[in-house]
Amino acid sequence: MHEEAQYFIPQIETKIMNEGWASFWHKRILDALELPQELHLEFVVRHNQVVRPIPGQLNPYHLGLKLWEDIERRGDQPTAEEKENLPPGKTGRDLLFQTREVDRDPSFLRRWLHEVFMRDLDLFRYEAKGDDLVVSEVSDEEGWRKVKETLVKTVVWGRSR
Repeated sequence: MHEEAQYFIPQIETKIMNEGWASFWHKRILDALELPQELHLEFVVRHNQVVRPIPGQLNPYHLGLKLWEDIERRGDQPTAEEKENLPPGKTGRDLLFQTREVDRDPSFLRRWLHEVFMRDLDLFRYEAKGDDLVVSEVSDEEGWRKVKETLVKTVVWGRSR
């Protein structure tokens, strides 16, 4: 039983990365196939049903896909600030595969989530107040780090949903 449980730990620890990675490449491959419009449209509809944000929940497909796209963009078209923090000579593709090799969800989020990205995705933190859920932090200039840390803590041991 213990050995069987051990088998699933890497999958649990990389849920956001794995779901985003699969969505990233699935989209790339099907876009490259240049399918007839009716087949491509069917793919786009089904893909978007999977990767759409879900109000009040964390969709690992959505967050992972958006992060992989952002990592590639940062490697290929970095801002001046991003350029200072990246290894010289690395392309977006290099960063994708390097990240894939060394990170698990907590380190992936710690390393790549940033204020602008989090604000663009409208990420926030909420807490229970009596019977209600109340937004306690938003991803603005002051709150994004608290939102990020909460998110990192929730993905440890597969608690992302």
